[in-house]
Formats: sequence, C-alpha cells, structure tokens
Amino acid sequence: MTKHAIAVWRTTVALGALLAAAMPRTGKAQGYSATVCAKGQGGITLSVQGSLIVLKGGICPGDNVKFDAFLATVDSSIRTIKLTSGGGNGQAAQAMGRIIRERGYHTYVDGAKDRCASACTHIFAAGVTRHYAGATTITTGVDAARGLGYHYPNSRHTDETDADKDKGFNAMTVPYLSRMLSPAGAQAVIALMSGNRTTKVTWLNGDEALRAGIATTLDAPK
Repeated sequence: MTKHAIAVWRTTVALGALLAAAMPRTGKAQGYSATVCAKGQGGITLSVQGSLIVLKGGICPGDNVKFDAFLATVDSSIRTIKLTSGGGNGQAAQAMGRIIRERGYHTYVDGAKDRCASACTHIFAAGVTRHYAGATTITTGVDAARGLGYHYPNSRHTDETDADKDKGFNAMTVPYLSRMLSPAGAQAVIALMSGNRTTKVTWLNGDEALRAGIATTLDAPK
C-alpha cells in the first residue's frame, strides 16, 4: 500500500470511528427542507458585503442560473463566496460548484456562527481555497448545529429504496467530490455522508476538516 493510500485509509477510518460514536438515533431533522421549492418559494439570496459574495438560504432547482447571472454583475476583484445554507437541491448545488471551480473562486464558512449543511457542502468543496474559520471548538457529531454538516443525499425521500439512493449517489455525488477534492478529502466526505443515512446532520470539527483535506485553511479570508 502506498503512503498516499495509507493516508486515505487512516482518514476514512478515523472519521468512521467518529461517526459511529456520533450517529444520530432519534430527534428532529436538521437542515433545509426543499418543500418550499415545490411551492415556488425560497431559493438562495445573493449579495455583496465588502470583499465577499454572500450566498444564503435553501437551494432550489435552477438556483445555479441565478447564481451565474449574479456573478456577472460582481466586480471581478471579489473572489470569495461566503456560504450560509441548510442545503437543498444537490444538482443545483453541484452546478454552482462547477462554476466556482472553473472560474477560480474561493469558499468560506464561518463555523463560529453559520452553517453550511447537506447540499451546501458541495458548494464549499468547489472552492480553490476553502476557508473554514471558527470551527475548532465544534465537536464532530450531531449537536453543534453550526459549521459544515453532512448526511447522505435524499435521506428524506422515503419513496426511494436504498439501492436507488446509492445509484444516484455513486453516479452524481462521488464523481463530483472526486473532481473537487483530493483523494483523501473526497474519501473523507464520502465517509461522512455514507455513515449518516438519517435526516439529521453530522457537524464537522475544523481541525479534522483541515487534516482530511476538506478545508484548506482555518483562517477567515483577509
């Protein structure tokens, strides 16, 4: 086994152990419900605040088009996107992520007060630099309710079998993460998501995110 393969294996095993200890059993679901999208409500809001592009709210189908159009109005010197979202539509999130990576933007989550959960973590993964500040006090598990939060896609879709969910995950999410992150980072996220097939969210400590290659820095953008 190569040194790189060993590093990936150790990362996956370490996160797996954390997940086993933190696995949710019961309780109210966390994260964004995409029900409002079906009613023509909700969707992300976008603004510029100083040197940051700020993305907030639940992600609805087609929000990637809104996102692309908004970026065209922003001064090209502003290169970092701050994320505050409980998640939503995974396809729209990944489409936004591809825009971010192709155009060289950075992503930022303030784990001290904000959350970027579920599909939002796909957007975070796309940043050339991935800032995860204020997250070193988060204990990996279901209690933090802030920072980066992971669970298996479509966990609320009770009409789908596990096999159906696995097929979509392997066809769409695994290739996307493998493109956006290092092999170790992608394996770590896949472990976090696959290890939590509930509607609750596993929140991630900053130091662990950095070691795994999910984040590239624990500093806020300057």
